[in-house]
Amino acid sequence: MCRILNVSRQGYYLWRNRRPSRTQLRHNFLKENIKRVFYEYKGRYGSPRIAQQFYDEGIETNKRVVAVLMRKRISSTQLFLW
Repeated sequence: MCRILNVSRQGYYLWRNRRPSRTQLRHNFLKENIKRVFYEYKGRYGSPRIAQQFYDEGIETNKRVVAVLMRKRISSTQLFLW
């Protein structure tokens, strides 16, 4: 497989065993909370309202990040299938 991808075995295993970055961990945390708020308000909240809900709960983020994460989720699967 490394030959097909044109990467060294060492590079492949370093990449495969890498720990998630802070950003990835933060995005995973936000995705779970977006899902929670989305279902809590029966799918009526969009990114600005969800970002405001996070602010009220003390979770620091902005509506752009929430919108990007929601958009990525919708493009891969429907939001209600989270």
